Amino acid sequence: MSIEEKVGDTEYYASTDYNQRLEEKAEVEYEQKDTAEHQVAAVSLNMDIDTLIAQKEINALHKLASEPIIEADALKLIGFGDKDIHIAIARNDSITDTVGLKLIGTVYLVHKALLSNPVLSAEVKEKLKQHLAGNPIYSDLLQGV
Repeated sequence: MSIEEKVGDTEYYASTDYNQRLEEKAEVEYEQKDTAEHQVAAVSLNMDIDTLIAQKEINALHKLASEPIIEADALKLIGFGDKDIHIAIARNDSITDTVGLKLIGTVYLVHKALLSNPVLSAEVKEKLKQHLAGNPIYSDLLQGV
C-alpha cells in the first residue's frame, strides 16, 4: 500500500470522526435546549395559581383550566371571573359536581359544555336544566338533551 493510499484513508476517517463529533455536540446542545424549554414551561404552569390570578396571566390560567385540575383550583379559576376560563373548565373531564354547580348561571357555552360533560352527575345536569327552563335562549340545548 502506498503512502498516498494511507493518507487518503486517514483523511477519510479523520473527517468522518470530526463530523460525528459535530453531530454529537449538536444533539447534546439540542437536548439541553429542549430540556430547558420544558423546564421553563413546567415552572410557568406549576406557579402558584393564586400568583397567576394576581398577575392576571390569562394564557397560563386558561391552560390550567384545560388540563386535569383539582376542585380547589377549579373553584379559584371560577372566582377569577373570565368566561373563556369558565368554558375551558366546563369542558374539562376532571371537574367535580361542586365545580359544575358553581358554573350554573354563567354563559351559554358553559351550559352547553356542562350538559355534554360525561363526568358530571345526572343531578347536576338536572339542576342546570331547571335553571335554564323557561328561557327561550336555551330551548335548543334543552331539546337536545
